[in-house]
Formats: sequence, structure tokens, C-alpha cells
Amino acid sequence: MTEEERMSEFKCRVCGGEAYKSLFQWRIPLAADIKEKPGTYEKYPIEPVLCSSCGHVQLKETLELNMYDNYLYTPSFSKEFQEYVAYFADGIENMPNLCGGGQKRVIEIGSSNGYLLKQMQNRGWDVLGFEPSLALADAAEKDGVHTERMYFGSEDSMNCIEEWGVPDAVIMRHVMEHLDELNPVVSYISSILDKGVFIIEVPWLLKIIREKQFYAFFHEHLSYFSVTVLQTLLQKHGLDIFDLKENTLEGGSIAVYARKGSGTPEEKEKVSEYLRQEEEWCSAEKVMEFAAESNAQICKLRRLIEEEKRKGKKTAAWGAGQRGVTLLNVCGFSCTHIEYIVEVKRKYWWKYVSDGGIQIVPPDWVEDHFVDSILILATGYADEILSENRDYVEKGGEFIKII
Repeated sequence: MTEEERMSEFKCRVCGGEAYKSLFQWRIPLAADIKEKPGTYEKYPIEPVLCSSCGHVQLKETLELNMYDNYLYTPSFSKEFQEYVAYFADGIENMPNLCGGGQKRVIEIGSSNGYLLKQMQNRGWDVLGFEPSLALADAAEKDGVHTERMYFGSEDSMNCIEEWGVPDAVIMRHVMEHLDELNPVVSYISSILDKGVFIIEVPWLLKIIREKQFYAFFHEHLSYFSVTVLQTLLQKHGLDIFDLKENTLEGGSIAVYARKGSGTPEEKEKVSEYLRQEEEWCSAEKVMEFAAESNAQICKLRRLIEEEKRKGKKTAAWGAGQRGVTLLNVCGFSCTHIEYIVEVKRKYWWKYVSDGGIQIVPPDWVEDHFVDSILILATGYADEILSENRDYVEKGGEFIKII
């Protein structure tokens, strides 16, 4: 074992391995910690590591905090997201040989405000959501989406499914990366699927590495998945990947479709193509190279904003999601660097992020509070932001893309 590979109480969430390589160590506030008033935020250590056995990138430790009872994040206010969900739902609806001709049933784990399940419901599916955030679960119920206010995997959740019926599809969109216990959850999902499909959508490690997204690491996300690692995890529980679809959400995500039984030659070749890409971009060498370059990326962005300030120019940001807030925290930006953060989600307006007391404002705030440049933190929605704010650019404003 090299000096970079260390042993501790750490156990890989996928393979159980104990040896790892550390990417970097920070101490920052929680990315989802949005406050009513500016003030001091408690900071917590965060250390992403690379498992030396299976190559899974994950946080070394799990914070013993309840981060989801009052969780507010949902991207469903974005037009781009709404269009994607319609496409996603159509894909499930049109999947051949999925249902046996009876009532179609779908479970979503971490169903948020029920936006996706509502789309499935509108297509004739019987739906069941599991959502621990009381605010989001209440919003779903008000929209007529059957939602259980609990964590999936609990005894109560298992009883709910036994009463409800066998699902044709189980969906986990941007939930798997939050889980500490991966194997028990995947094992249980495999046990309730017969001829159904398990769909996992996660931020894709290849995109994080290739685009140098150092700000993709925050406490709420415990895992950073490659297709290679997902394949290892799923195959341990009798599931095999048969399709994959990329999208630009969350800085670049991938949806993986798995079921019991071996895929066709065409399906296997498609999966193999993704595995070949990852041999180049997700190797241990590439991951550690990315980690070594992260500090330079942080310093470069700080110099850019501070130079604008020295010139007497004002800078704002767009997007108060977890990745954007992490970038602000890691770079140490405060309201002396960033005038405000624009956010489309109403529940965030007039609240504050980071120790620096940066206030979140609605999009129309920009019109009467002009800034010279706006840093796009919501990278997955950059095209939408640009297309809907041409007036700002025509007045002399500039949008700055970080990737």
C-alpha cells in the first residue's frame, strides 16, 4: 500500500473495501443550508475519497445529521427540467414489454414534490412516492400524488409496498448519491421487481472529472457514480444494465436502466461503449489528477471575481442549488464579492446562503439592480438562462460560464 492509500474505519459503500486515496479535504457549511437571516454557518469537514478496490468515489464519512426533514430543493420550476421530465416519462411509457397488460405501477424513491409521478399519473399509471421532506411530500399530496412521508427501506415503507402491489418500474432520480447504505436498498428493490425495470439517475462522475467540477462535492451527496461502479453494484443483486441516457441536468447526469436477465447483444455493446469511455476518464490516475488541479481551479475563479471588483465592476450569481452554493463556500465568496444570487424557486427568495451573507433574489431583481456580470452556477440550465435573459446582455451585461 502506498502512502496515499490509507486504512481506517472507512468501508466502501459498494464493495466494502478499506483502502482509499484522499482527493482533498475541506471544511464548509452544508450546501442546502439556506437561512432566513444572514449569520454564521456551522462548517463541517468533507473528504472525497477513491476506493482502491472498486474505484468508487465517495465521501469518507457520513454526517450524523438529519438534512432532509425541511429539504426544499426541487428543480421542477425550470422549463428545461419540465421538458426533460416529459421526455423521461414518455420513454418509460413507450418501453416495450414492460407491463403485462394490466394496471401499470411505478414507485419513485425520493419523489420530491411529485412532479415526475404526476406526469406518470397523467399517462395512466398508478403511482407511489416516498419522500422524507414534509414540505415536498405535502406539496405532492396537494397535487393528488400518493406520497408516503418516510424514508424508503424502512419497515413501514416495505409494508406500504406489500399492500400497494408489484411495481413495473422503480425510479430513483438523484437519490442514490444521497444514500449511505447502498447494498440493502438495491437488494430490496431487486426483490420486489419481477419483470420490471429499475431506473437510476445520478450526476455522472465522467462529467465531473472531464469538466473539472470541483464544486460537485458536498455533504448531502455521499457518492459520485461511474457507470462501471453502478454496474458492479447492480450485478451484485441480480440486475443488469440494458440502457443508458445522458442529460445536462445537475452539471451532467446519466440515467441507467437495469432489469433482471441478460441484455441483447446490441444492449451489451451500448453499455460496453460507456465502460470504454470511463477507462480513460474515470481511472484512478485521472481522478487523482482532477483532485490535484482543483485548488488551481478555485484560485483561478477567485482571481477572476476579485479582478472584476478591483475594476469597480459588480458581479452576481445565478442559481442557489447545492453545487452553486458549494462553489461560493469553497471559494470563500461573500456579499463583498457577489451582490446577490438569482433563483427561480420562490421558496428561496430573500433568504441567505454562505457565511458571506449573500441574499437570494427573484429573476426580475436584475432589471432594477444591474450588475456587470452574472456567474452561472446553475450550469445544467445555462442555455435556458441565456435565452430568457437577452435583455440583460443587450444592456451590456455579461454571463460568465464556469464550465
